[in-house]
Amino acid sequence: MSSDHPDPNTDTSSRQPKQPQYLPSASESHVANQPTSSSNPAVTQHTSGIGYEDKSSLIVKVKSVEDALGGEFMKGLSQLQTAYILPERCRDLSKQLHRWREEIGLLFFSKLGKPATSRKENIEEDAEAQNPKDQQRHSAASIFRRNLRVRSRRIADIPGFQTRRVATKGRNSGTRPILVWGSPVDAQSFKNFSASCKDLAVSLHKFSFAMYYVTDFQSTRCISTVREVIRTLCEIHYILQDEMNQQNADHDPNSNKNRDLRQFVAIRLRVCEFQLSNLTDSIKDYEEFELGKVKNKQKRDFEGIANVTQVSTFFAAVVASTLQFSLPNNDTLSSKFVNALWLGSLVLTVGSALNSFLAAQTLKVMSYVFLTL
Repeated sequence: MSSDHPDPNTDTSSRQPKQPQYLPSASESHVANQPTSSSNPAVTQHTSGIGYEDKSSLIVKVKSVEDALGGEFMKGLSQLQTAYILPERCRDLSKQLHRWREEIGLLFFSKLGKPATSRKENIEEDAEAQNPKDQQRHSAASIFRRNLRVRSRRIADIPGFQTRRVATKGRNSGTRPILVWGSPVDAQSFKNFSASCKDLAVSLHKFSFAMYYVTDFQSTRCISTVREVIRTLCEIHYILQDEMNQQNADHDPNSNKNRDLRQFVAIRLRVCEFQLSNLTDSIKDYEEFELGKVKNKQKRDFEGIANVTQVSTFFAAVVASTLQFSLPNNDTLSSKFVNALWLGSLVLTVGSALNSFLAAQTLKVMSYVFLTL
């Protein structure tokens, strides 16, 4: 029997932390095949079957990170006695991931619905389709085809988009706008994408710092994977920023002669795709294995504070009561000293009890002020 099949006697019920994925070798990540000489614009394809233009898989990975942050992970944080500002950092990180995902759609084509670049232009519907008389004369299918042609002509005016006929069946057949590799892209799109990379890196840094403050473990895998994504995003941001500064220094009025940096961005986003996959797995492992440890540690710490308070209260009450009733005469100096000691022990007892109840809230507020500086 072949050794590729797993042993049926092996117990796989217990879940183990997932091992991180590694980047492909240089031969596997070779850039692309050259475009063909056909009349239609050819799509640059990756050797593994993934086109540089299509970033659907990366968008799916980003959505998986958003789901991992906003699902069971937030429920696990709500069970902690003090989560500090980690839930707030999770919400900010989800917003930045959503914005970064939209900026990716401005540079690359995605098979997940319509390309996001179409939101750059306010494409109005055809005026004839809004006329009730025309709606009565023409069927719904003809109106749809006419509107599709009008939208395609207007989208074709956007930098980086061209139109070609897509051989599909049904009502969606006809001319479609597609992003053609090598076509010029306006510099503002690269600036917005660079700014979104910087904002996402800052949000990831704040998220890792808040997580480090909660877990108190430097060797947490989730923090290390976050730092890998930060390094890649910073590399993209600084290189795009240098390129934009160089183009501004040249004062080239013809934007079509500017270099198309989507090939560099696509290669680095390919690295981000693997890193985000590892980040999703590490967040799930952190939720399953680390949050329980943090919860138990916080429970032991607060139980220790409560035990110290109870013991100090008991001994203070015993000592004060013993000294108070050991002296029958209340007019002597020693009896006044004992009464003062009893009153002081009572005040300290009340203070220690209040400290045991307010310790968590005080520490939470001070930590929030410290982390937001």
